[in-house]
Amino acid sequence: KYAEQIASLADMADQVVEEQKGHISGKLSLGVGITVVAYFLPAMLPKWMEEHPLVQLFITQGQGHELQQAALDDRLDLIICAGMKWDPRLQRQFVFSDRLVVVSAANHALSQRDLVTLSELSKEKMILPPSYSSIRGDVEEVAHRYGVRFKVGVEVSRLDPAVRLCEAGVGIAVLPESVASVEAASKRLSVLNVEGFPRTCPYFLGYRADKVLTREMTSFLYAVQLWIQERDH
Repeated sequence: KYAEQIASLADMADQVVEEQKGHISGKLSLGVGITVVAYFLPAMLPKWMEEHPLVQLFITQGQGHELQQAALDDRLDLIICAGMKWDPRLQRQFVFSDRLVVVSAANHALSQRDLVTLSELSKEKMILPPSYSSIRGDVEEVAHRYGVRFKVGVEVSRLDPAVRLCEAGVGIAVLPESVASVEAASKRLSVLNVEGFPRTCPYFLGYRADKVLTREMTSFLYAVQLWIQERDH
């Protein structure tokens, strides 16, 4: 169904964007999560900005529930964030998938294990986001399926402090793979092989369903659709 959603963007944008290319000079407010900043935007944004140098782009970083509410309040034109739970008043399109992985400090005892069971993991202090986070929801779903309860040592709403606390040995964290792989490559964190993980985490682009699309929004939506087509080929 994701392919059908993406294809519908082309029908909406093809002709309009070609007419406007190079002549858009308005503003676009975009809300994103940290994985989007780390992975998606660097891949697709430079080309779009080169084609539309007069557009003023305002980027806000936040949690999924914050971004959805901002879009509903018309404080953000477009949002890109993770999670399957979306307000029905928002139109959404699938963009890409990341994976959730379990990580520890590089010198943690579990980093030497070939496989870590969830029963073993439940004995460790966890660094997790608040209950409203899509990551937290995925972690609790895995715990429920395997009949375990995790000990939340620290609850933190942002990924960067979660990474730093994990590096310091405060606890075990669950992070998007695009973030964890950078830290693991620098030998600061270790990605653990834990049963039930990794977990696929889809990301969607969304906007208020009753919103009249501006030229800037239409152009950006089309650029996303082209990026997905190029990536998949």
